[in-house]
Amino acid sequence: MKLKQIGIDKFKSIDRISIVINELMILIGENNAGKSNILKALDLFYQDSVRGINEEYFYFKDQNQPISISLTYDRITEYEKNQKYLKHWIYNDSIKVKKVIEWDDHAKKYKMTLSGWQAKPKEMIFDLSRFDEYKSGIKEIVKDNRLPGYFKTSKGTVTQASYKEGVLRHTEERKVEFGNPGWIMNPGGYKEVFSDLLPRFYLVPAVKDAQDESKTTQQTMLGKLLSDLTNRIISRNPKFEEVKKQIEGLKKYLNKSEEGEDSERLQEIKDFEKTLSSIICENMPGTKVGIEIITPELIDLFKDTRVILDDALPTSIDSKGHGLQRALIFAYIRAYAKIISTIETEEEILTRNFILAIEEPELYLHPNGQRKMMNVLRSISEKDQVLACTHSNFFVDMYHYQNIIIVNRDNSGPTNIFQVTEEIFKTEDKKSRKRLKKIFRYLSLFDLSRNEMFFSKKVVLVEGIQKSLSYLFGL
Repeated sequence: MKLKQIGIDKFKSIDRISIVINELMILIGENNAGKSNILKALDLFYQDSVRGINEEYFYFKDQNQPISISLTYDRITEYEKNQKYLKHWIYNDSIKVKKVIEWDDHAKKYKMTLSGWQAKPKEMIFDLSRFDEYKSGIKEIVKDNRLPGYFKTSKGTVTQASYKEGVLRHTEERKVEFGNPGWIMNPGGYKEVFSDLLPRFYLVPAVKDAQDESKTTQQTMLGKLLSDLTNRIISRNPKFEEVKKQIEGLKKYLNKSEEGEDSERLQEIKDFEKTLSSIICENMPGTKVGIEIITPELIDLFKDTRVILDDALPTSIDSKGHGLQRALIFAYIRAYAKIISTIETEEEILTRNFILAIEEPELYLHPNGQRKMMNVLRSISEKDQVLACTHSNFFVDMYHYQNIIIVNRDNSGPTNIFQVTEEIFKTEDKKSRKRLKKIFRYLSLFDLSRNEMFFSKKVVLVEGIQKSLSYLFGL
């Protein structure tokens, strides 16, 4: 499954835009045009809570206008279509979901609401988005409509949980008649779908500290990689039992057993306990001091992990240049994407897609390094999806004009976008194909200097190199 379209309303400088997404999308435009806001809106959609949201997120700080972000996914695989929760979201071979963030003036806090685009059941009693309206009468509904036994528990009673399961099974067996589609608030299976099946998303901001990302907390990329590493060791590596025995063996030298046995315990620790106990008994007769040393679990052994980069001089990341630091962050993300893209089933190992959004991939890179970075992004997009905003003409390729999005703003107005989504070189006959070859030959003339026109407010077309030079120098 891959991202097909993004719709953004009332977010920061964005009033309303809609963007068609291919495998590799390059956003270009001047500073403060709103390129980063597009990526940040996508990041906000994948955010689980309203933590960190403030008035700066709203369209020109107007909290009276809710933020709305909708995503459409297509290219759904057969495996995904057969998933219990996911298949109820599919309409016309795509999945469309919307998240709305608004200010609740009564509760004085922000709230986040998810909606799914689905065909609605014609009968309200099968519409779980309106369950609160009829939940008090579900026993009578089951009885009056002679609904099957799977609407009841094994004891023959009707509970809210059994009724919802019954509706899902009724739908699977095509016994529910649907009408026109619409937005259904808080559709079932949101957490299950987003945690297991929908493409994952990660944003690389223009400014990100490689030292922070190299810490081993659960929030950092290295921490997530190490967590996965330890989980795989525990679940798959037969040597883990040997490591576990060694850690357990360490305990008998440090602490008493549960039965109080300490014959193999280190004498120095036992002597230390006796010394403390004898001293405290002077004031508190009968009181004993026990020393218990907490032995590490396997995950604890990785907490002080250090990353050493060897570029002929092995040092920690903070001693390296910004270009190498950014390359390491990128390596973390690609490694993490490779890990989370694997879905293991009983029959086979499947893959899920990853969406990488990156601000200014050219940062700190030499021109030749920028070319290499563009090749890396292309290689990622062969399987996954990449969205990048840039000020570098190295990332503009006219052969793939449908991948270019021009972002602009008129003074202090809203962000606008321009992209070509249709095939502009359609042809059916030989004559047309010959003409197209000539056109594509002209496209090859778009070198780095000509690509600069996409970053300009105005472009002047002249005839011949002499006139361009005379115009440039005012001759």
